This record gives sequence, structure tokens and C-alpha cells, in this order.
Amino acid sequence: MKTSENIVNHRKRKTKFLLKPAQFIALLLMGIELGVSYSHLMQLPGKLRLSATTFIAVQTVLIQYKIGVGIAEVGSFLAMLIILWLVRTKILTFRLTLGALLMLIAAFLVWGIFIEPINAVVDTWTADSFPNDWTSYRDRWHLFHLVRLVLLTIGMSSLVSSVLVKEG
Repeated sequence: MKTSENIVNHRKRKTKFLLKPAQFIALLLMGIELGVSYSHLMQLPGKLRLSATTFIAVQTVLIQYKIGVGIAEVGSFLAMLIILWLVRTKILTFRLTLGALLMLIAAFLVWGIFIEPINAVVDTWTADSFPNDWTSYRDRWHLFHLVRLVLLTIGMSSLVSSVLVKEG
């Protein structure tokens, strides 16, 4: 006969069994996103010295990784939704995970609203045809990637904290 205590214990074991893998996946994938975002900051000094034709050539090669980052963003988003469901009764863990998810969403919005439109314009450039103000596009692209870096850093900090916090 199953008692209410047995049912509660079974739910706790099931939650713990699913929670750790979901947290691992969310941390891993958000870490990938954060690393890519950090790489944009590290590229900045070198890219500021590039001529327009070299910048266009570099961007054409580097932009190809965005599908992989998109997969990481979707994966971490889904993993955090699972985590939120599993920790819905653990207030602090829930809030920290929700904070991480909100930062991830904000970072995605920055990409969709500001960065991707710049990517679409730069994708039309060639070594023979680019606007005179091409540096303004480059500079805005890097500025918005810096904003993403800040958002993802806050989100990753919140996600790590949600894993480290001890609640009953």
C-alpha cells in the first residue's frame, strides 16, 4: 500500500533524478553561449584594425557558427523550463533559475532586434560594395554583443547560484 509519505519520497527521487541532468545541460549550453559572447569581446581590438574588405571577409567566415549557437540557446532555454517545473516548490532555486532564463531571453531579444539585422546588412556587402559608414555597423554590432555578454554573465551567475543553493 502506498502511503502519502511514499508518494512524496518517490516524487522527490524522480525530481532529483531529472533535475541534475537538466541543470548540467543548462549550464553546459549556457556556458557555450557565454563563451561565444566573450569571444566577441576578445575579437574587438583586432577587428577595429581591419580594413573594410578584410572585415567583410572575416565576418563572412565567422558568421557561419550562428546555427550552433542557436541550438545551444534553444537547448538551454528548454532545459531551464524543465528545471523551473522541477523546482517549482523551492522558492530560491526557482527564482534564481527564472532570473537566468529571463537573462537568456533578454540576450536572445538583443540578438534578434539589434544584431541579426546588422548581420543581414553586412551579409549583402562585398569587397567591392560596402557603405562608407561601415564602421558604424561594426561598432554597433560589437556594442550589442557586449550587451549580450553582460546579460549572459548575469544569467550564468544566476544559474550557477541556483545549482549551488541548498534548499530542503
